[in-house]
Amino acid sequence: TGEHSFDIQIPGAGQGIFDSGCAAQFDGFSKEDFDCANKYGGCNEKKGCARLPEALRSGCEWRYDWYHWLEGQGKTNNPYVNFRR
Repeated sequence: TGEHSFDIQIPGAGQGIFDSGCAAQFDGFSKEDFDCANKYGGCNEKKGCARLPEALRSGCEWRYDWYHWLEGQGKTNNPYVNFRR
């Protein structure tokens, strides 16, 4: 993340180094199913969401339908937030 950005934990969006929790929670799925075998960035296409358990698919699809993943030269990859303390 950057100085004024944050990570949103989205199903199918990559697990990073912590890649064993989802497979332990959902029997019958491999750790690669939860991020399309792309630990940093996750599934590159909406159709990859079909690999996830049914309970997580809508969150993965939200990434493409509402959040518009990687549109605008990738600016949605690390969202900018404007805040004050």
